[in-house]
Amino acid sequence: MDQDSFIKRLRQKLPYCSETPILGIGDDCAAVAIDDQTLMLLAVDQLIGGRHYFDHNSRPGKKTAPPELAGRKLLARNLSDIAAMGGTPTYCLTAVSLAEKSARDPENWLERFFNGLLELAAEFEVQLIGGDLAV
Repeated sequence: MDQDSFIKRLRQKLPYCSETPILGIGDDCAAVAIDDQTLMLLAVDQLIGGRHYFDHNSRPGKKTAPPELAGRKLLARNLSDIAAMGGTPTYCLTAVSLAEKSARDPENWLERFFNGLLELAAEFEVQLIGGDLAV
């Protein structure tokens, strides 16, 4: 599947939005006009074990990425998209799905993951304000 072709087809199905995005679907970051002087940049990027970082399922018996680095990378991917648009990030949301077999000790893994994410958030003065967690 070609991602760009799929997004082009998807774009044709999207209903009219009353707050017309300045830059919408198809880019890593959307821009919505809040008023004549203000744009709100929105970014959502995901991190997949085995694709974006090595976990114990993708490399059994081999060295894997520490959860702290995976958490940092998740936030960094999104901060980078905001920065590429010339924006300054202030808030973030997370969506984390962790299957039982994804980590040997899921609670410890999540603690360490969020420690890494929150450490980077503090460096950039970004506040985690919510999201979704599925374990």
